[in-house]
Amino acid sequence: MEYLLLLITLITCIASIINPWIGVIAYYILGIYSPKSFWPWIFQDSRISMFVAVATILGILIAILQKKIDFSLLNNKQTKMLLLLCFIVNISHFMSPFYGVYVGQTIPPAEALSIFNKTILFYCISALLINDNRKLMYVVGVLLFTGVMYAFWSNKVYFTGEMWRYTDNGRLKGPGLYRDENVFSLLFVVSIPFMYFVASLIKNNVAKLSLLACIPMAWHALFLIGSRGAMISLLIITLLLAFRSHSKTFGYIVMAGLLFAIVNYGGAIYERSTNTVEVAQTDGRDKPLNPRLVTWSAGWEMIKDYPILGVGIEHYQTAGLSYIEGRVQVAHNTLIQFTSQAGVVAGFIYLWFFVNFYKNSKYIRNNSKSSFNINVSNGLFISTVGFFICAIFLNLMITEMLYFLLLINVINLNQVNKELENKTDGEVGE
Repeated sequence: MEYLLLLITLITCIASIINPWIGVIAYYILGIYSPKSFWPWIFQDSRISMFVAVATILGILIAILQKKIDFSLLNNKQTKMLLLLCFIVNISHFMSPFYGVYVGQTIPPAEALSIFNKTILFYCISALLINDNRKLMYVVGVLLFTGVMYAFWSNKVYFTGEMWRYTDNGRLKGPGLYRDENVFSLLFVVSIPFMYFVASLIKNNVAKLSLLACIPMAWHALFLIGSRGAMISLLIITLLLAFRSHSKTFGYIVMAGLLFAIVNYGGAIYERSTNTVEVAQTDGRDKPLNPRLVTWSAGWEMIKDYPILGVGIEHYQTAGLSYIEGRVQVAHNTLIQFTSQAGVVAGFIYLWFFVNFYKNSKYIRNNSKSSFNINVSNGLFISTVGFFICAIFLNLMITEMLYFLLLINVINLNQVNKELENKTDGEVGE
C-alpha cells in the first residue's frame, strides 16, 4: 500500500504542476477530509501535504510566467482584510511581551504562526487558481464529501458497537485530525447546510434523497459528540434552513426531526453541562463557576492591558498566569482569542468577516441568476452562522475551516461579479 500511496502522490504532484488548481483540491482533501485519520498505518509520518503544496506553488509560478493568472481576483475587501490580519498577527508575535517564553502550550507560538501563515498563503493561491464554477464545485465538494463520510463513520461505529473505542466520558471522538470533539462537531455544523442546498441542485431524485438522508445522520453524529456549543449552532442553523428551504414541507419535517432528537438526547447534554460547572473552579462563596467564564474574564483583562497588539499568538496561557489562579486553560472564544493575542483591530477584522458573509449572501441572492452560485451562497451563509456560534465557545483562530469558508466566499463572489460583467458587456454589445 505504501508503494500505491507513493504512486498516487507522484501523479498528484505532476498534475498539480501542469494544472495547479488540482493541487488546491488535493491539498484541501488532505487537510479537511484527512485520509490519514482513517488510514494512519498507510500514511504514517509522510508529509504528502507539503509535497502537494510545493508542486502547486511551482505550478502557479509557471502559470504566472505564462501570464495565465488574473491577480484582480485578489482585489477585494475580504482578501485585503485577511492580509491585514496576517500582518497584524505576525507583528504581534514578534512584538509580544512574552516573546520567547513557552510554558507548555498545546502548540508552540512559532509553530502556530507558521500554520497561520501557510493557511493564508494557500488561501491566496487558491483564490487565484479556482476561477470558474466548475472548479468551485470541486472545492464545495471537498467539504460536502467530508461531512457525508464522517457522518457515515460516526453512525457506523455507533450501530456496530465500536463506539467505545472512540469515546471519552460517553462522547464520540473522531479519528485522527478530528479526535477533538469540538473540532469534530464543527465539521457537521458547517457541512449540513451544504448538504441541503447542494441536494436542491441535483436533478436525480435518488441522488437528491440520498444526500438529504445524510442530514439526520449528521444530526445523530452531533448528539453522539455532545458538544453544547454545537447543539446551539444546530438549533439555529436548522431554523435558518427551515426558513430558507425551497419546500415548506421539508422545513416542517426538519423542525419535527430536530425536536424529536432534542427530546431524546437533550437530557444527557444538560447533565454534562451541569457536571462541568460543578467540577470547575468556585468563587469565594463556593458557588459553581463555569470555567469558560473564568477564561473569558481573563481574556478581556488582557485586552485592556494589551489593546494594540495583544499578548501574541498562542501566548494566552503564558499571559494567563498573571490573570488566573490555578490551571490556565485556553481562551475558549475565538473573538477573545484574536483580540487578546493580536489586538483590537484583529478582533474587529474577525467580526467583519461575518458581516461580510451576510452582505455577500444578500448581494448574490439579489443580483445573480445562477442557481449554483445562489445555493452555494445560501449554504455558506448558514454555515458561517453555525461557525460563529461554535466559535463563541472554542479557539478556532488557526483552524483550517474558517479560512476555507472565507475561500468559498471570495471565489463565489468573484464568479458572480464575472457573471454580472458578462451580462453588462452583452447588453452594451446589443
